[in-house]
Amino acid sequence: MLVALARKGSITRLGELTFKAAPTLVTGVVLRMLLSAAGGRVLLPPVLASGVYLVSYGCVLYAVYANRCLPGLPLTGAGTLMNALVIFANGARMPISVEALERVGLLGEAERIAHSYTHQLMGPGARLWWLADVVTFRPVLSNVFSIGDGFIALGLFLAIYSSMTRRQ
Repeated sequence: MLVALARKGSITRLGELTFKAAPTLVTGVVLRMLLSAAGGRVLLPPVLASGVYLVSYGCVLYAVYANRCLPGLPLTGAGTLMNALVIFANGARMPISVEALERVGLLGEAERIAHSYTHQLMGPGARLWWLADVVTFRPVLSNVFSIGDGFIALGLFLAIYSSMTRRQ
């Protein structure tokens, strides 16, 4: 938003954006947040946790597809699909690199990740490991990301920027 504002963009134009399937997107995001919050607190059968994760990604992918004509949304969809592929190739949980956690000083999070319904520590048999949470941007950001997360962020940036700077 700051880049768009610096380029004479308008927040009003962002508010005028018509986004299809917004309730479906919100449902997917809320399901993902609830599943993430439940890790270590609520005991869920693995098949239920996997099903909720599948439904949440389905909702998000549907909403992105419904809005594919918006600039940036195809990139967001590609990133979401990359994340979904690696998640479901690895038992419905995103592998996260222990080495990457160590690089950003988050190795203490390993215990929490072990109880997560959305993440797991990456083991030697991880499938599509290059699409998993292995990317770091230390010292700018102290977190671990996937290539898909990068596509999602770039797509959302382009969507917001183009909406705020479009001509009337």
